[in-house]
Amino acid sequence: MSETNNKLQLVIITMCCVILLEVFSKNAHAQAQVTRDIRETCRDLTGTFTSCDYRETSAAMKRMSYQVQEMNWWERFKRSVHWVEYKKRGMKKPIIMIGTITDKTGEGLFTDEFTQELKMEMINQNKGVFVIESSDQEVTNLINQCEKYSDPRKCPKIKGATPGHFLIKGRVTLLQQRARNQQTRRYRTTLELIHLQSREIFWTDYHTIDKSIVAHQGSSSITLKDLPPITF
Repeated sequence: MSETNNKLQLVIITMCCVILLEVFSKNAHAQAQVTRDIRETCRDLTGTFTSCDYRETSAAMKRMSYQVQEMNWWERFKRSVHWVEYKKRGMKKPIIMIGTITDKTGEGLFTDEFTQELKMEMINQNKGVFVIESSDQEVTNLINQCEKYSDPRKCPKIKGATPGHFLIKGRVTLLQQRARNQQTRRYRTTLELIHLQSREIFWTDYHTIDKSIVAHQGSSSITLKDLPPITF
């Protein structure tokens, strides 16, 4: 009889322990506070253009489009030889055509994302100081052809371009340097505001992303900041 009572007590104690554990567990979950780390962390395993680089470059597009909106380049245009013809035609506002951002890295970047970002910012932030037009591919192609000429006057003429017509376009390039076990890669996104009649660049800015790749035996490490000076 005593042995039976002991077994019964052991079962009761075990059940009580299980119940207490469940109660404590529920209370712990109810009182737990979960904090989500919203800081973006980027793992760069290849040293090529990553999704984080896309986001950083898109933000740079927004910043650079603001500079175009500030119209600091307009004072330079007023001092140019094109200003007289502009006034003769009675033009009230410059016309800025939105071109494309092209990939010159050889990595097949999806630069349409940057083109759309630029177009959206230029349209949404425009304060009425200029007129926005979409550039067809023919105009952009003609301007791209001008890059191989040292003298802009040799570029093909664009039909219908007035003294007030400008084109904003850009490109992403990749510059590389190697030294022993270290490789430095610089992605540069450049924007240019080009006067269509003269092919002169009246405004330009760029954004760079630098990466230093140090190869170790069996692995490599990639640093995105604190790089040594790069000369290209």
